Amino acid sequence: MTRSLLALSDLHVTFSTRRGLVEAVRGVALSLGEGEMLGLVGESGSGKSVTGFAITRLLDAAGRITAGNIQFRGQDITRISGGDFRNLHGAAMAMIFQNPRAALNPIRAVGDQIADAITAHKRMPRMRRARRRWNCCAPCKFAIPKSAWPLIRMNSPAACASA
Repeated sequence: MTRSLLALSDLHVTFSTRRGLVEAVRGVALSLGEGEMLGLVGESGSGKSVTGFAITRLLDAAGRITAGNIQFRGQDITRISGGDFRNLHGAAMAMIFQNPRAALNPIRAVGDQIADAITAHKRMPRMRRARRRWNCCAPCKFAIPKSAWPLIRMNSPAACASA
């Protein structure tokens, strides 16, 4: 039997609110093998996004994993240090947000935000980082010259027209 790439067992996520504790995820269990795809489907507010945020440790400050575990490549990632998780996150796992435009800061250049993510996971010289940033965006087929890339903002007409 092969080991799962990702396995959730009895996952519970609770949020602390002014009105008390709210259990947003109750007992989620799933297993995903290497090369498999999985879609979480459910009503609004059913915990799909919170489950994804828990897996990637992107829960906001009020959210806590209160029970269960999350195994990634056989390692319980709910128990590893922040530094060890940062080495894993972005290199081996990432979250694709439902609305990527809301995930980006409209005040900062898109290229700078991509460079931030690259730098958070791998140190490299500035020119290599700039080349890597461009290569990450090239498949999107932006109709913007490389020289203008650092100037483009998500809320500019050029970025919106070419997105």
